[in-house]
Amino acid sequence: MSAMEVILGDDERLDRLAKDIIKHYTNACENKSDVVQKAMIVCSKRKIAYKLLQKFREQMPEWFTEKKSPDDNKLTPDELRELSLMPTIAMVATRNSNDPEDMYNYLGDSTRSKKLDDAFKMENSNFRIVIVVDMWITGYDVPCLSFLYNDKPLQKQMLIQTISRVNRKYEGKEFGYIIDYIGIRDNMMEAMRKFGGETFGPSEDDVRQALEALII
Repeated sequence: MSAMEVILGDDERLDRLAKDIIKHYTNACENKSDVVQKAMIVCSKRKIAYKLLQKFREQMPEWFTEKKSPDDNKLTPDELRELSLMPTIAMVATRNSNDPEDMYNYLGDSTRSKKLDDAFKMENSNFRIVIVVDMWITGYDVPCLSFLYNDKPLQKQMLIQTISRVNRKYEGKEFGYIIDYIGIRDNMMEAMRKFGGETFGPSEDDVRQALEALII
């Protein structure tokens, strides 16, 4: 795990990871501009997550400009009044007294976490992408959460709980996507068989549809 964390936290790798997520997410939103599609990025450690956040800050500084919604003109005055100023992307995690000062100050206290929690559940909020480590990956339901970018080793119940974040029904959303950067497929199939039976597994048609969706 120590060796893996060195690899996962490599500066060049995180730069490429941010670029790939930006490209995929922006293309997905452009292809379905009339549908709210939120995203969750799951990282293995808080410091790695914070480093990744800085990569997004370098590459997409406009995502850190706080607004009420992506396009205020599409909302009524009453709808706007319900919203708080929010960035497009934010990291949510508990802070530690040993954290670097900038990270400690950024993560804030429970009041900040609650404010972000409320905003992410609001469809019209400008807050569209959250970076997490342990928080929000179990028992957190946001129907318009469409993409889960996983960069964390996961197994058994935690794996099932995490990937289930994107399986809620939502208008314009046929299904959720898991974009896996760590290689959880074998662990996922093992966990699915445990909870779904020995016959569980993707059919040839499932694989074909998945490939077609990714190519699009």
